[in-house]
Amino acid sequence: AMSEFIQRYGHDLFTQHFLNLGNLRAILHGGVDAWFERLLEDPEQEDSFLLLRELDQEIPRVEAVKRLTLVLEAIAENYNEYRDYNNTTTQSDRGELLYTLLDFLRVRAQYERVAWQLKPVLLAHEILVRRGRSEGAEMWRRAVADRTGSVADSLEKRLAELPGKYGMRLPTIVDRVGERFVRPLTIDRVRALVRPAMETMRRAALAGNATPDDESYFSVFEQECNELTQEPSGVGLEVPGWLQALETEVETSWQAIRHPELAAESIPPLQQRPLTAEEVTRQLSDWQIVE
Repeated sequence: AMSEFIQRYGHDLFTQHFLNLGNLRAILHGGVDAWFERLLEDPEQEDSFLLLRELDQEIPRVEAVKRLTLVLEAIAENYNEYRDYNNTTTQSDRGELLYTLLDFLRVRAQYERVAWQLKPVLLAHEILVRRGRSEGAEMWRRAVADRTGSVADSLEKRLAELPGKYGMRLPTIVDRVGERFVRPLTIDRVRALVRPAMETMRRAALAGNATPDDESYFSVFEQECNELTQEPSGVGLEVPGWLQALETEVETSWQAIRHPELAAESIPPLQQRPLTAEEVTRQLSDWQIVE
């Protein structure tokens, strides 16, 4: 039904000018129904596009508001993906084909739903790597990969069917689903190397050495970064997420190195609840991935 709505009314409605982010936010802020009212009250806009001409006749207003709101929210909340679609496909020139983008976004949304459930798992891994428990962190990464492998395979299979169906490929969505839920763990591992690497370089500089030893944290950090750069992501419109994460980590670590007293004060005084090994095992056993 959504595809039929877009194919019938999208040609003169879903133009690139109309789908400007500022315009989308303005319409959604006031409500699609109020936007319809303003257009109907303006004689110059009465016949501006087919949906307005058929409103309350061929299509009930309630249905039109519901469907148009869903489309606008989907584009506004995934605007980077829309920019990808707009810059890399010929379908973006035809508003009646916008449903093709929504099919890609459905797969992306399914991926994000599972990724959201994994937030506590990612947090546990981050704690392991930051406390130097590299062996435990590696076991954790393997366990996550094993538990999420079938879901990741299913989503990649669904996504692989769309380019052949619609004749287009969206790198931002392909990259995200291609992370298979484990790439954030790799980024956590690299982020955990930032501060030790900076401290290693700082000690080398204070000692008058141009570079630290080959076995230093910095060498490992450099190697990990080189591996990440071997897999370009996106379409060059945005800085890769892993690079932004490293930049933030560098800034935080530099402040902590220069002002350790501030770093200690910034730790929130949250009350901790210790868990026994049995409780941890039980909670992990109850963990299930819902597709």
